[in-house]
Amino acid sequence: MVAALVVLLASGCGQYLGVCYVANQRDVDEKISDKACRELWTLNYQDESLQASSERTDISLSVAPGDEDSRLKHVTLDHVAVGQVAGVESITVTRYQRGSMIAESLDLTFDESPIVLSAGREIGGVITFIVKEGGSVRLQATAPMDGWRRMHAKALPSWEGVTVEIDPAARPVTELTFGGEGMSLGQLQQFGALAQVIHTGPMPTDLLTEYVAWLESEGFVGTLTTPGADGELTTILPRPTNP
Repeated sequence: MVAALVVLLASGCGQYLGVCYVANQRDVDEKISDKACRELWTLNYQDESLQASSERTDISLSVAPGDEDSRLKHVTLDHVAVGQVAGVESITVTRYQRGSMIAESLDLTFDESPIVLSAGREIGGVITFIVKEGGSVRLQATAPMDGWRRMHAKALPSWEGVTVEIDPAARPVTELTFGGEGMSLGQLQQFGALAQVIHTGPMPTDLLTEYVAWLESEGFVGTLTTPGADGELTTILPRPTNP
């Protein structure tokens, strides 16, 4: 049984609970339209780039972690959800659907938030990305951001040297969470002041003071929280009112 499974995986033709394996661009082009394939996983991917576009709403792509034989460096997706993508140099996504990704260079374009069902009710989407230190992140939007409920932005190991370029149309308007240390005021400002709730990671007092002052100058009316000394979230904005 184990031997048979290995043969299926190696061939890229096995379908297990809707999982299909791809080893090159030709496999991707073939399997992305195969309704039996719900998840595409790379396996010993031999091309340096991978491109996938689909009008389907039930297909996702993942890059197998720790695949030492893979030559994949650049991933370009259009209207294809991300299962998990890491270990590549750049990721470009248009008509972002969902999913988490890690790369040195991220270029994401948001369209209408896809409808996601949870506990029988419709909820908006979640945007999750991690950029590597010294890399770059660029965000654009072709539709209002109202449907995107949460954005999680993180840098590893820190935001040091990361170029952040966010089109005003792509700035989050609901909940924004930052992860990773070393953010500058300029990077924070790129994310705008439209979010209803902003959760920051730990930051120096002087930077927090500058950030709060800038948010207030931009007319921020939401809630800003930051981790306290005990690890619990401390509300910085709105400022407490005296009785």
